[in-house]
Amino acid sequence: MMGDLHGSLGSLVMPVAILVSVMSFGAFLFRTRRLGRALARIVDLAVIGTAALIVVAMGAGALIFIGGQQPQQILHLAYGVAALAAVPASAALGVRAEQRGGRSGSRYLWIAFGAFALVGLTLRLTQTGSV
Repeated sequence: MMGDLHGSLGSLVMPVAILVSVMSFGAFLFRTRRLGRALARIVDLAVIGTAALIVVAMGAGALIFIGGQQPQQILHLAYGVAALAAVPASAALGVRAEQRGGRSGSRYLWIAFGAFALVGLTLRLTQTGSV
């Protein structure tokens, strides 16, 4: 049961990451228009939502691990931590870049790249996690 929850939540991460990446890129491209500002507000919430989704998936995975089942490769655990950090860390780097005189709205470009990296991490997680 917990394995099914972990797998289901994990399979949601990739489409969410793709959506966040596309919306973030749109927020960057249209940053001076109403659409860009609306996308920016959605992306700010999506960063938190993506991290929450990954935390819940990690919690289910932790219960599986505590129960005695290990992932196919131990790298699965490292990829999980990297996946959790990808989008929030890229958002923080983007905010920092803006504060240092970067282009207005550039944080959304950073978030887009972080979410795109999360897609790759999710692929690796599916390859290393199956028992």
